[in-house]
Amino acid sequence: MKSLVQKILAVLTFGALLLALVGLVAFWQINRLITDMGVQSLDYRIEKIRLSSAHFSDLTFHYTPDVTADTNAVSTSHQVNAADVRITWDWLGVFSPQLLSIDVAQLHWHIIQKGEISSATSNFALPEDWSIPDFLPDTLHVHRVQLILPCPSGECFLTGKLNTQQTEEKLSLHGQFSPGAELRSQYIDVSVDYRLNKQLPALTLHVTAEDYLHAELATQLQDADNLLWSGEVNAQAHYPETWLLEALADWHISLDNQWAQTLNQPMTMRARWQLAVEPLLQYDILPWHKLLHGAVEMDVDMASPIAVENIGTFSGKAALRINANEGALQAYELSADVSVAEPVLPAAWQSLGIDMERVDIRLASRADAVSFSELPVQLVIRTQGKLQTNADVRASINAVDKTLHLPDVQLDAQLAQFHALPDVHISDLNLSWRGAAGWQGNQFTLRAQAPSRVQGDLHATAWSLDARSTKLVLDNLAVSGVWDGDAVDWDNLHIDAAAQLNIAQLQHPQLHTKPWQWRGSLQGSLADLTARGEVTVSNSVVVSHVVKLKADELQADWQLRDSFLLAGNPFADVSRGWPPLLSLTQGKVKGEGKVTFDLNKQSLKKGVATLMLNDISGIYDTILFQGLTTNLSLSAGPKVFTLATEALQVKQINKGFVFGPLRAAGIYEAGWENPTEGKLMVQDVYADVIGGSVTTPAQVFDLSKDKQSLVLTLDNIDLGLLLQQHPSSELSGSGRISGTVPIEITAKGVSVPNGVVAARPPGGQLQLHSERAEALAKSQPSMKLITDALEDFHYTVLASEVSYDEDGKLLLALRLEGRNPALENGRPVHFNINLEEDLPAMIASIQLSNQISDIVKKRLQEHLRKRSAR
Repeated sequence: MKSLVQKILAVLTFGALLLALVGLVAFWQINRLITDMGVQSLDYRIEKIRLSSAHFSDLTFHYTPDVTADTNAVSTSHQVNAADVRITWDWLGVFSPQLLSIDVAQLHWHIIQKGEISSATSNFALPEDWSIPDFLPDTLHVHRVQLILPCPSGECFLTGKLNTQQTEEKLSLHGQFSPGAELRSQYIDVSVDYRLNKQLPALTLHVTAEDYLHAELATQLQDADNLLWSGEVNAQAHYPETWLLEALADWHISLDNQWAQTLNQPMTMRARWQLAVEPLLQYDILPWHKLLHGAVEMDVDMASPIAVENIGTFSGKAALRINANEGALQAYELSADVSVAEPVLPAAWQSLGIDMERVDIRLASRADAVSFSELPVQLVIRTQGKLQTNADVRASINAVDKTLHLPDVQLDAQLAQFHALPDVHISDLNLSWRGAAGWQGNQFTLRAQAPSRVQGDLHATAWSLDARSTKLVLDNLAVSGVWDGDAVDWDNLHIDAAAQLNIAQLQHPQLHTKPWQWRGSLQGSLADLTARGEVTVSNSVVVSHVVKLKADELQADWQLRDSFLLAGNPFADVSRGWPPLLSLTQGKVKGEGKVTFDLNKQSLKKGVATLMLNDISGIYDTILFQGLTTNLSLSAGPKVFTLATEALQVKQINKGFVFGPLRAAGIYEAGWENPTEGKLMVQDVYADVIGGSVTTPAQVFDLSKDKQSLVLTLDNIDLGLLLQQHPSSELSGSGRISGTVPIEITAKGVSVPNGVVAARPPGGQLQLHSERAEALAKSQPSMKLITDALEDFHYTVLASEVSYDEDGKLLLALRLEGRNPALENGRPVHFNINLEEDLPAMIASIQLSNQISDIVKKRLQEHLRKRSAR
């Protein structure tokens, strides 16, 4: 009996040892398998273990794929934690366990991604054996799985449950998932079937979300003469319900609420392909178009408008058909009919006044036996709203070199308001362009095939300028430039064109409304642009120019063509600032100059100009002048300017009495801040006046002062000629007069404080023959001596003090010494006579007594009327 018990105990002991050995072998095999898979930091807690099963209360491991090909590539690691894991297996051999099932109550899988995705490629080869791996269990049940995935917003949660089942021929996966950290009652259903067909894989995928999303994928490898990859995708989507919107919000994905109102028809997408596999495997060494060997078809239909944030609301259809043989296209068809409602435009466009309510795009391209380097495209674009555009484009796309050639572009556009600058806008803008364009790399070209036209009304509020019915015509226009990725490189934009600008009515407070025209050419880049041409105003004033625009400055050379004044004064016709009292009736005017502006400081840098006046005749107020000839030179800087003439000559001046010629020279210098308060340097003034001369010495006048003073020197004035100018012919005489007349000029007017004139020796004669004086002498005997003496007065002294006030009153304190040979034996007679005269009225009377123009006559009568009304 004792021996039997010992034998039983020995058998039990051996059995226990054998069971332990089998368990150790099983776990050794499992650990080896896990190690071969790259699993690290394996940690687990065993609740129960049997010969063909194990129960783990907790299982944790860390897995990092081996990425050694590119150290700069993105690295991905996996942290997996499973709770309540039950595993069963079967023994195919003593040391070969086969997993049968895995049941997981909870699975937490965190995928961590570091670094940036690299564009580097690595060698890729298809597996030789597509069979389902032996180590996979026959069934896998995960009752609750939570995935933490990397996404643009940081980390995104996906929660659900997962089941897999495999047979000898097929592996099936079925899962129910909800975006977010909780599994909702509504979910996205995913089914995947993997099987072998003639030892090659075939995969089908189904994704559904109730009635809102249906997507199917079927793809497989086929072994014909060459290995082929074929597949088909069909998808249909409606606007999702609230639960899915809330779930997607956890992934920071939001859909426009307008979709719920507009998306009443499903979006559909269908794609089919059959491609040779071998070229695809050489993606890292072959150009992309050489990868295509086979056929691809795709159709997208967005029947209902879809609002896309920051873009607009889309609807339409698109289709693509490609049949390629070793990278050469045998058939090609591309079509699209898309509408964009309320497109969202860049803020910079909106600030220019560009806005659209709708954009319709129609694209068509179809050809047989065409090359990837010459894909034909027909494009039609229509826009509605403030910007209305009709564009018809015929294009050729080189998809290999990534170039675009547009041999035929027809563009017509209308824009209600175009705000070119903050204070400048163009209303009723119309554009018409016919030409060609091209794009290669980051460079583009535009070339007009017919004159391009831009029309509209220009309004520059800051300058109080309106250019009505403005029309710009560009002929032989050629534009080339560089796109730097975000915008045009304006400094290197090159323009070459002949241009004509016509303005039917140019309106400005300082200009009379007249037609303006510019003809010329533009050539160069915006950093070095040259504009040559001429400006014509009302077919009378013509200015030719060469303008050069640099990066930091603008230079302009200009020439005023000969303007003849016989047919009228074109400058008065153009400028409202022309002095209304100045009329030019004869002569010639021309000029030239050069000016440079500092664009950075927005100020004048340097300017010079010369205005040549030749034999000018005209009227200033009531003064007639003839034969004015001079060269006026202007020199200007950023702060001051100088106006000078070395020789100003006037042949004749008529202000009731005629004098001339007159010559003068001077320089005026002032600052731009106070242009009328500069300094006038008179170098020479000389005039022939009534047989004598009037001069003034060189002097500097400071016009910032309230009063200006000068002294006129009268020399050898012919008294007889002077008396002849008086409207009354009662007094005549002879002699020569000289003297000095100090003049003061203030805001009130002109005055003479203490002038002195006197007859030059030996004197002269005065004869008074006045019926009025003779009648006065008869009634007043005391006057008889005076009238008798002045009938033939031989004077030796004729001197007078002269004063004149701002009201026009002339006072003469006259002293006469002499005799009448026929009176009392020629005894000496001395006279002291005070005379008062309204000088402006007297001069006006002198002028009115002569033959004068209607303009002068009207002005003189107006002056007299105003003086009599005082």
